[in-house]
Amino acid sequence: MSIKAAFFDIDGTLFSHKSNQVPPSAVDALNMLRERGILTIICTGRHTGELDKLDLKGLIFDYVITLNGQMIRNAEGNLIASFPFKTEEIAGIRELFDSKEISIMVVEEDDYYVNTIREPVISANKAVAIPIPKTGEMKEKPIYQLICYGSEDEINRVAACINAKAVWWNERSADIIPISGGKDKGIKTLIDILGLKEDEIITFGDGHNDIPMLRMCPYSVAMGNAIEQVKENAAYVTTDIDDDGIYNALKHFQII
Repeated sequence: MSIKAAFFDIDGTLFSHKSNQVPPSAVDALNMLRERGILTIICTGRHTGELDKLDLKGLIFDYVITLNGQMIRNAEGNLIASFPFKTEEIAGIRELFDSKEISIMVVEEDDYYVNTIREPVISANKAVAIPIPKTGEMKEKPIYQLICYGSEDEINRVAACINAKAVWWNERSADIIPISGGKDKGIKTLIDILGLKEDEIITFGDGHNDIPMLRMCPYSVAMGNAIEQVKENAAYVTTDIDDDGIYNALKHFQII
């Protein structure tokens, strides 16, 4: 195998919410990848504005894929590809947002805000160390992702109303993205730009929204702390994030 790029989810994969840091062994592993000329790339559901609030130990990443594949930036922060909701879908989003029947966060390129704050907003964001978002009114700007807070039925109903799909990261919250979106689309777009093949990359994840990117390549890793469905869709299950999971997986595949 000849791995040329490694893609990492953040929460529960690279960043531990038990220690509130990147495990030292993962820092060493990523530095070893870079020494070997292998690209290190974030692939997360988070917004770029949230990444700055995490202690990523000064790690260097060659590219950052955010919002579940909807935006791709290079190391300098320049946008190189993006996939917003279509214009005809925005009217439906506005109607749902303005009704305030369910808490919905609108995510734009440089901003994000919620229509109303209810208990699921507080508990879900606390679980992944995200501050409670500000409230706001919808602007006339491209929208790349929604975050919905509520029951499974409520969230699925929102997704169906705008012909989108829900990718879950908490039992009471999910990201809503265009029906054609996903981390796999973001990665496929980037590797096409870089001239790489799917068997030249390795992917790491632990949550439901990581499944598409784990299924897209032969070298995929589910963290030991991943949910069972994620483990079933990965080529290899490593140890827990806090038990040197990333380092051990890269050793298993003899990449470092």
